[in-house]
Amino acid sequence: MRVLTTLFICLFGTVGLLAAPSGAHAQSTPLPRAAPKLHVDARLVGEKLALKPGVTAWFALHMKIDKGWHVYWKNPGDSGEPPVIDWKMPTGYRTGPLLFQPPHRLPVGPLMNYGYSDETVYLVPVTVPADARPGAPVTLTANASWLVCEEICIPEAKSFTLTLDVMSGDPPADFRYTDLFAKARAGLPKPSPWSARFASGKGAFLLRLDAKGLERGRIQEAYFYPATFGVISYSAPQRLAVGSDGVTLRTEASQKPITTQSINGVVVLTEKLADGETVTQAFAVKATLDPALAAAAASRAGNGAGGGGGNLAIGFLLALGLALIGGVLLNVMPCVFPILSMKLVALAQHAHAERRTVAGHGLAYAAGVVLFFAAIGAVLAALRAGGEEIGWGFQMQEPVVVLLFGLLIFAIGLNLSGLYQIG
Repeated sequence: MRVLTTLFICLFGTVGLLAAPSGAHAQSTPLPRAAPKLHVDARLVGEKLALKPGVTAWFALHMKIDKGWHVYWKNPGDSGEPPVIDWKMPTGYRTGPLLFQPPHRLPVGPLMNYGYSDETVYLVPVTVPADARPGAPVTLTANASWLVCEEICIPEAKSFTLTLDVMSGDPPADFRYTDLFAKARAGLPKPSPWSARFASGKGAFLLRLDAKGLERGRIQEAYFYPATFGVISYSAPQRLAVGSDGVTLRTEASQKPITTQSINGVVVLTEKLADGETVTQAFAVKATLDPALAAAAASRAGNGAGGGGGNLAIGFLLALGLALIGGVLLNVMPCVFPILSMKLVALAQHAHAERRTVAGHGLAYAAGVVLFFAAIGAVLAALRAGGEEIGWGFQMQEPVVVLLFGLLIFAIGLNLSGLYQIG
């Protein structure tokens, strides 16, 4: 009788969830779903009111970001994804790459990310073909997508459609956005007036700017944001040295060997002027590999910013300890802890079994858990490599996935009620 009662309650609850509304609340058409609230208020605007044949037109993706959330630079650092714009436009029109403002450091626990909070502007050029016909309107469609993060990360997207006329003369400016474009252009990194060199050796990375004549007392801070992936440890401190021959930044190198002969990035210098005012400037640099610097990097790798074997071992042990703590916390969660009783009952049934049998079951259980999550990670990595903006947890926002999980819990309830057994 108890089994039938439990079955009736579970079945009634599931049918109630899946059935359409009835009675006084029944409707012939479903209620419209409210659009999800975006944490980024994005708009795409043009600098001019029209297009001119053979001339580059400029557009800006302007983002206002909710307090406590952030979006990413072209190199997001330890985690994250930069924004992407997929354009649809007539034949002959070409878009250039997004131009990024200098990023800010966004520490998240032991990680270091590069991006923006509160507000940012991404500039993008669009080249108008020389044979564009004046007087004909042109429709440009842009599908923008980005990743916005707080304690969790959420992929967001928005589509924009701009219809502009083509004119033979100089197009008038859209005065509503004149200040926006002027401020965005002024904030872009300036080309570095100095040559740059880099080297890596024994876990240390050195960047040298041949900026002679700078005074050590005036340079308050310097930081290198690499646009090239995988050359430094993003969370490691960067140590500044100013000498008569220029500026040197030393930090930990990435664990992967650097195979490229040149790297790109942005160096942000904070300088204190004679009147006490502080000025921060960003310079776009392209550093070339200098073997002569490699000896200096290797000889001083153990002094301050060097990622030696001891640091690597400590980092591994720390990660292992945090993983152990995370596993314990996960198992005492209300959604997991009751399930442990099922495993304990299964273990108790082997109390009088042979040691070899018990060890085999334990190894099979551990291997199943590890291989299952390794398979999930491989699938997610493959999808992300293919351009999908996906991560573990996003699937819980899909109604179909939630429904399937509900049916799974229902099936487990029937099993625990004794309706059927799995051998």
